[in-house]
Amino acid sequence: MNITWSEDDEKDFDEDEDEDDKTTADQVTSLTVNLTSRTDSVQNLIADEQEKNLSTQVMIEFLENDKAEIDSQNNILTNILKEKDDQIANLLDELKVSKERIKQLTIGASCLSETLSYGRTPNVKEGEGLLMNLEGVDFDETFAPVARLESIRLLLSVACQMRLKKALYGLKQAPRAWYERLTMFLLEQGYKRGGANKMLFIKYFKTGLIVAQIYVDDIVFGSSLEIKSKEFATLMQNEFEMSMVGELNFFLGLKIKQVGSEIFISQAKYAKNLVKKFGLEQTKSVRTLMATSLKISRDDQGKEVDSNFYRSMIGSLLYLTASRPDISFSVGVCARYQSKPKESHLMAVKRIIRYINCTSNFGLWYTNDTNSHLAGYIDADWTGNMDDRKSTSGGCFYIGNNIIS
Repeated sequence: MNITWSEDDEKDFDEDEDEDDKTTADQVTSLTVNLTSRTDSVQNLIADEQEKNLSTQVMIEFLENDKAEIDSQNNILTNILKEKDDQIANLLDELKVSKERIKQLTIGASCLSETLSYGRTPNVKEGEGLLMNLEGVDFDETFAPVARLESIRLLLSVACQMRLKKALYGLKQAPRAWYERLTMFLLEQGYKRGGANKMLFIKYFKTGLIVAQIYVDDIVFGSSLEIKSKEFATLMQNEFEMSMVGELNFFLGLKIKQVGSEIFISQAKYAKNLVKKFGLEQTKSVRTLMATSLKISRDDQGKEVDSNFYRSMIGSLLYLTASRPDISFSVGVCARYQSKPKESHLMAVKRIIRYINCTSNFGLWYTNDTNSHLAGYIDADWTGNMDDRKSTSGGCFYIGNNIIS
């Protein structure tokens, strides 16, 4: 079958094709616009996500830094809390010990009061006492590193033969903590601690020795070799906060004068101040401490005097015996009557002070031209006490010619 197109039909067909092409072009354009718009939207979304990721990363780093800082602070707080717990535990232990000390001091004060009032030693139960340490708590500890004056004199006597060179002063620790730390340090350095005197440390060398004596936060030391003294000074200054005061001149109120290889110990300034303190500097001096024809007794019928003033005089004189052993016996006899002193006792004490007024420059002279043998001398007066007919004994000890106790 044959189909024939007329010109009008062909023209209509061409117009339809043009319209279809136009419609298709419009659709493509519309799709292109939509695609471009969506592409822009996607790119914007990608940019937003990237910005969010960057912000998230910054936030993560910030949080990680915060976490590290918080962990560091937590560690610091944990350590602080641990230290506080340890301090609380130590305080509780010290409180426990303090309660026991208060109990002992109360008992001791009661005993002392009874002794002063009745002139006798009261009955004390076993395990109770003023100076008792607690076994398992502080039985082997020294709370106040205080050397006895006899130990100081012994050290100075020995120093005459090896020439005491140096002294140290100026520690800032509390006595108990300082003593414990110093003890451990010296023991680690090869020093040996004294048996009776826990504040004495000695180290021996092939050619000599070095001796260190502690008194609270002071150290007196000497060696037979000067280089060892310098080494000890450097060692202590490197380990502890302290200062050198050089050659020993004053210690515990004692004036120590080193003349060559000899040592003179005196309390001249203290003695003069003592005489002035009790207003006896203008009185007539005496050559003897006590009257040889008169013995001191309780004197129940005598006139009473101020006991506080009397005790003050006795206490001042007792300290002077550190360098004046010649007054020890007389002061000891007068000290018996501190609870109820009478006028006769006060006159005896004033006589001692008048004797000191003219002998204030007396002291102990230690020499090195002697031996190192220990010798003791003891005597008694055999029923010499006028009150109870008991004997009064006394003694002294020497190293060679040097008295130490």
